[in-house]
Amino acid sequence: MNTISFIRTAVCAVALAGSVVSYAQEAEKLYITGAFIGWNAENPQEFDRDGSVYTTEVTFSSSNTFKISTKAGNWTVFDEGAMEAFNLRPGVWAPLTPGKSNIESPVEGVARITVDLDNMTIRVDGSDAPSVDVSGTLPVMYINTEGAQPVTSKETYLNGTYYLDPCGTDAEAIGTPEEPLALQIRGRGNYTWSGFDKKPYRLKLDKKAALCGMKKSRHFALLAHADDSRGFLRNATGFELSRRIGLDWTPADEPVEVVLNGDYIGLYFLTETIRVDEDRVNVIEQDDLATTDVDGGWLVEIDNYDSDPHVSITSGDGWTVNFTYKSPEVLSSEQESWLRTQVETIDRLVFDRDKSVARWADYVDMVSLARFYVINEIVDNYESFHGSCYIYRQRGEGNKWHFGPVWDFGSALNYDKSDYIYEGREHHMTWIGEMCKYDDFARVYKEEWRKLLDTGGEQLDSFIDSFISRISKASECDLRRWPKYGNADIVSRASAVKERLRGSVAWLKARWGTSGIDTMTADSGMVRVCCRPGILVVESTESRTVSVADITGCVRTLELAPGINEFELPAGFYIVEGGHKVLL
Repeated sequence: MNTISFIRTAVCAVALAGSVVSYAQEAEKLYITGAFIGWNAENPQEFDRDGSVYTTEVTFSSSNTFKISTKAGNWTVFDEGAMEAFNLRPGVWAPLTPGKSNIESPVEGVARITVDLDNMTIRVDGSDAPSVDVSGTLPVMYINTEGAQPVTSKETYLNGTYYLDPCGTDAEAIGTPEEPLALQIRGRGNYTWSGFDKKPYRLKLDKKAALCGMKKSRHFALLAHADDSRGFLRNATGFELSRRIGLDWTPADEPVEVVLNGDYIGLYFLTETIRVDEDRVNVIEQDDLATTDVDGGWLVEIDNYDSDPHVSITSGDGWTVNFTYKSPEVLSSEQESWLRTQVETIDRLVFDRDKSVARWADYVDMVSLARFYVINEIVDNYESFHGSCYIYRQRGEGNKWHFGPVWDFGSALNYDKSDYIYEGREHHMTWIGEMCKYDDFARVYKEEWRKLLDTGGEQLDSFIDSFISRISKASECDLRRWPKYGNADIVSRASAVKERLRGSVAWLKARWGTSGIDTMTADSGMVRVCCRPGILVVESTESRTVSVADITGCVRTLELAPGINEFELPAGFYIVEGGHKVLL
């Protein structure tokens, strides 16, 4: 099937999802008929059932076509529950839709037919080991659990093995099919675990390995991004901005394809997990149940779930805020008291009525907070200070809490930018709305914004194009495996993301100012025009005069010297000679 035909079929399947789901849920049995039983619709062969998955084996001889239905009886009854699929390939999941057409098996002789009615997909395998539908453009991680047990728990690890096949990429092969390496695997996530059939996983390798060029570790995650309908770009863009703006550490992530117990489960993102480690969150690791030196190191999550071990406070705005402690994992009374005192003190100072001095900055590192905040404003992640919001503190008197690393951008890039992330949005945002009322903090985050613009770090088009090119073929395979979740037109979705990011940056420039974005032609004598709050900056190659007009039409003549020239001007919109526009 060509790409357009497949997309039409997938879109049809999604469009019918509302009626198909109820139709599938009502089905207790699934039947198959074909030449192997004389096309007998009144006495068809019945599938074996395991939940929503139905499996049967048939032997094709004179014809490779068959029909399936949730109803048995005469042909009129059989066709009422019939489903169809087109252009099947061996071992590849394909969409099912209601319909009466025959299905053509891609396998001759003995074939195993599997139908997943929850996902409305079908695959046909030969009677021996199934083939898998990998793109051949990304590394493939093959994982097998002991006894092919399904991964059903977020708490209990299963023993298993793995190997990494580079598939012609630059990644290093790790293990082999004949000599796989040991690991443990379990589920992870909250809504992403419970809300989707395509599941995320936590991996604990038996021995440290440098998977896909990442630093050696035993601890990784396989993120499914089943909820990312933005071309799988939500985390990718957030992580990239974090690297560019200079947070202390950003988790490395690499796209891979995954085969679990012989089943191709799609495009995943192999990601470094957030943990205390010299190559990750580099703080002194504090012992569990310690009674001394309890001021660090700490790794804590501002959490929107109360199921994990946590300290809760009632914040100054009346909301209950959970602080889930990740390291240490088990607290003594001394540790719990110290942590509670810290977050209560920060909260009290943040909600202080006197906004003239940010006294909470004695406890919170403003630069890391500013960088974390700017990243999340650019991608409009209105859940960023609500959950999966990490803070950490090094041991020692006078050390402060740092914000980061970034992690979950599942609510990013949903809307065209029209508000700050803390203004009237879907989720309660801890502290940030109050923090932004302090001039001390505003100066810091606008300076970090200016520095990002100075380097062109906000310009992500090239990064997005490269990312989409890299995952494009694998995303097609992922869509075939998960027609309910895939990104059917990944190029157009990427274009929409670029437009949304450009709009967000423009919205923020109108409020925070511009800098380092207007490059001059060499013959103008000016190299660069930019600004920071209240200051127009013009870099020139020679001595000369330049005219600057404000929005009222008033023209000023400024004298330039070779090098960088700075002029203090009232806030406003200015046009610098040559048509270059800046907003102070």
